[in-house]
Amino acid sequence: MVAVCHRKQVYCDADAWRAKPGSGLRCSHPLLVQGGLNVRVLKLSAHGLPQSWITLEEAVLHYAADDVRWTMGSTIAVFRGGHNARTGLQSSIEVHSIIGTRGVPRINPHEMEPGLSNTKLFARDRNVCAYCGKVFHADELTREHIIPLCQKGQTSWMNLVTACRSCNHRKGPRTPEQARMPLLYAPYVPSIWEDFILRNRRILADQMEFLRMHVPKTSRLAQDLVLDKDHAPEFENFSNA
Repeated sequence: MVAVCHRKQVYCDADAWRAKPGSGLRCSHPLLVQGGLNVRVLKLSAHGLPQSWITLEEAVLHYAADDVRWTMGSTIAVFRGGHNARTGLQSSIEVHSIIGTRGVPRINPHEMEPGLSNTKLFARDRNVCAYCGKVFHADELTREHIIPLCQKGQTSWMNLVTACRSCNHRKGPRTPEQARMPLLYAPYVPSIWEDFILRNRRILADQMEFLRMHVPKTSRLAQDLVLDKDHAPEFENFSNA
């Protein structure tokens, strides 16, 4: 399951967030952070395609370099710098939860297949065993090759499902047909939008709302997000904060 983070305000020591040498940014004052220190900013291209999850420090460098073309969501951090010698005003940079950056990506993310990991595989399949249909904790799950490796099966999204240890052991080096264990759901390759949800475990509500709008309606992950929305009223409240 993907958790939607509840916003909270904490003050932290800016010494931990000093910009890289040469950036001209000096963070010598406390920062106001919403969501905690481990929150990530969703970086998009200028055309709105997701690029990466970045840290607050990486985000503020994009602001300082004037690379941010537009923003969405609420302010999650304020970086304060030095004072202007002529006006006496203190410089500051407000970091939003979603930023669109200039430049055209060299790689079309739609042509890239998401990286595969057990964490993302289990999340794609909602921690449900493909053979018995029961929901398990991640520690009790395994990645299961539909066509076994010994039968020239591939380690890919389309040949992998989530299985509990018991079902994986019972199926052994056989196909579902050979083991007489039919699949309860079919595998699929997550879209780029799903992948960005799967790769971050601390997503702010406005980030989740933005990503959720682009997830295919046929996705199992989309069904999970609808369920979360129906059973968590604070989802709407925080997404509109």
